[in-house]
Amino acid sequence: MPCKGRHCRSRFTNLAFFITCLGLVILGIYYNEGQLTSSSQSDVTLRGQGQGRSQGYTRVQGHFKYGKKKRKKLHGKLMKALSEEDLLECKIPVLSLRTDSNAAAFKKMEPLHCNGQQLMYFDNSVLKLNKTVLGNRKLKECKYYSIEWSRDPPMEETYNLVNIANKDSNFEVKVNHDFVKVECYLQESKQNQRITGRKLLNSENSRFLDNQINALLKETKEVMQKDQSRSGVNKFKDKNNAKINSKINYQKTIEKSKQILVRKSNPDNQKFDVERKRNGHRHSQGLVTPVTAGRLGDDDDGEDNTGDPQYYGVNFFDAHAPDFEQYLVQIEPEAAVFDRQKDLPPHPDATKLNVLMLALDSMSHLSYQRKLPLTYAYLRDTLEAVILNGYNIVGDATTAALIPMFTGKTETELPETRKNEPGAGFVDSYNLIWNRFEHNGYVTLYAEDMPSFGTFNLRLNGFEHKPTDHYMRPFWNAIDDYDDREQKNQFCLHGTPKHRYLLKYVKQFFTRYRNVSKFAFGFYGELSHADNSPAEYMDRDMVTLLKYLKRHKHLDNTLLIVMGDHGARYRKVRHTVQGKLEERLPLMTLTFPQWFREKHPDLMQNLRKNAHRLTTPFDMHVTLETVLDLKMAQKKILYKDRGISLLNSIPMNRTCESAGVAPHWCSCMVSQDVDVSSARAEEAASKVIDYINGLTSQHREKCSVLHLDKILSVRLLAPNEQVLKYFNSMDADQRIANFTSKVKVDIVHYQITLVTSPSNAMYESTLQYNIGAERLEVTPDISRINIYGNQPYCVQKNHPDLRKYCFCADYQSWEKRKKKLKHD
Repeated sequence: MPCKGRHCRSRFTNLAFFITCLGLVILGIYYNEGQLTSSSQSDVTLRGQGQGRSQGYTRVQGHFKYGKKKRKKLHGKLMKALSEEDLLECKIPVLSLRTDSNAAAFKKMEPLHCNGQQLMYFDNSVLKLNKTVLGNRKLKECKYYSIEWSRDPPMEETYNLVNIANKDSNFEVKVNHDFVKVECYLQESKQNQRITGRKLLNSENSRFLDNQINALLKETKEVMQKDQSRSGVNKFKDKNNAKINSKINYQKTIEKSKQILVRKSNPDNQKFDVERKRNGHRHSQGLVTPVTAGRLGDDDDGEDNTGDPQYYGVNFFDAHAPDFEQYLVQIEPEAAVFDRQKDLPPHPDATKLNVLMLALDSMSHLSYQRKLPLTYAYLRDTLEAVILNGYNIVGDATTAALIPMFTGKTETELPETRKNEPGAGFVDSYNLIWNRFEHNGYVTLYAEDMPSFGTFNLRLNGFEHKPTDHYMRPFWNAIDDYDDREQKNQFCLHGTPKHRYLLKYVKQFFTRYRNVSKFAFGFYGELSHADNSPAEYMDRDMVTLLKYLKRHKHLDNTLLIVMGDHGARYRKVRHTVQGKLEERLPLMTLTFPQWFREKHPDLMQNLRKNAHRLTTPFDMHVTLETVLDLKMAQKKILYKDRGISLLNSIPMNRTCESAGVAPHWCSCMVSQDVDVSSARAEEAASKVIDYINGLTSQHREKCSVLHLDKILSVRLLAPNEQVLKYFNSMDADQRIANFTSKVKVDIVHYQITLVTSPSNAMYESTLQYNIGAERLEVTPDISRINIYGNQPYCVQKNHPDLRKYCFCADYQSWEKRKKKLKHD
């Protein structure tokens, strides 16, 4: 029977009261565990010490022990007394540029010398002849081939050589292709004809010699077999020694017989050094043909083999080898790109910025500074790039670094594209970011060397169709197949460092599409993949490219991203704590044009703040999306968001878990309090004071010597346990982590907060402790975390960099005079 009147209202009230009480109880539990979250712009979340602690997150202790007013007052004091970084939950490691484990990184490489000259060059899509290379020689013919992208069914990306012209005079050719191979032949002089005839004569003598050697070889072999069967191998104490001695005697007999035959078969005393020619090469100009000798006694003896001695004087399989062979690159604009621009609807929130991404394989933030210091300094000082100190990888190797950046997802979240997997398709199924740019009218470029190790080709099936308008893979495939043996250095091709081909391709991309929106991704690996040291060969050329782009106004409307995919994954340094952390912290820099900085100061302020927060490839993906739609920078951020635009404010309390970083890839440091009265704390404080005084020592007549007043706190910082124990990936697809019990902890960090006198300055500094060398070093970036006011008035005009360190010697008297003047 339905209730009426007062009783119904009473039941409803009771139910509401019960729900309210239950809510208050739950809120109280949640509140007391330290999980209450501020929703302000700073997004300060004060978490408990559970899982966050194990991954390297800290908690501001005692924040919830007071009432609302006291909490507010305490929070205000903390914000004044501590730097913003002190409240960060992810403690980004501060690593030393120079450590014992990286000592070899500062040794200079031998200069890179590339032998050879370029016979042809491009001039506005026309191939022209460099006549100075020919000298007095004349060309008989040149053949021109375009290098075209194709697929070798069922799954391999490859290339085709397509003949586009043959010329026997007027060797200029208009080329409508990006990549070209040229083969040129010299007119043969009478002297060369005589040399060729002599080679044929030597060939006949060599064939006679070889037949004689083979006959003697057969006879000697039979004799030795009979001797062995009669005497056996019992005269040797060890059967292995028997085989070795038998082989030595056998070889000596052959060599002796060979010398006799060479003398008998060479009546004209023609020089014929078999061993020298066996180990050497025959060279043609611009091309080297290998000669692989068939060893005497090999299974192919008696067969007609190009490696046999009768062919030592002949360029056998190279009868029509070109005298000059050359590969060239250019950008040939595509008509479809300009049609795409015409059909583009207006987009009011698009920035229309070009995007240029230049990446180096296996280059950590610090490795880039070590090996490309000129480029790094130019980015930082001239272009004023924002450098992300907390940029953290999310997986193992290049593919795991770039897929999240270009798709916003991990490989396991995307369609299956792995080689030899059932139902696997092509990488075309990925929604790659450059496709988004293309749909917005951009012309696109993807250039990556080392095709055998390609990001989308090493483990994956690659592309079924060309992924971008300009795709450099066919060029590098052709280079991979061509082995220039005249070059003693693997980093050269035809007298040119290989990396210059990629840089030239990118440069021409900006030149030939001046008034078209552009997206370009250039990735170079050969100089740094196995060893970072050769990367220094690229330093000056990178600066040259950046200066060119700046000088010709190409950077005036370009977001420039210079980066590494991850740090070094090989060599001994990888087994140290420094090496493990560097692997997880690659270089990532962003340079926005001046007009964008002035128009969007709030977005740039967010970016600069984010430089000191935990960031990932997922964030880079959203940032690239923001270029296409600036509204994404105003998107409301949720704590659980895996990818956040770098033009938005990333939460200070961000954790690796919320950022999509697995614990063994998380570089956030675990902290532990250290007794401020301990010897280590006092040593650390002394080092910091000495360092600061050293900075002001040349201005001692103006700046007072600082002394330690008190130590406020000392914390020991180290990577989390899973980072320390991570060894490598167990599977070929680099998805399963392999941990080891052998952990070599070579460095730890101390973070100290102290007060100095007479300035009453509060400083925070990080020191690195080398356990093996028992050495404590101050890292250069020291923060002053209280206001210095007028204390450095005596140096702030001429030496503004000393403002946070200098306490002017006459500051107190100067302050009194100032107050007196104000009072009067």
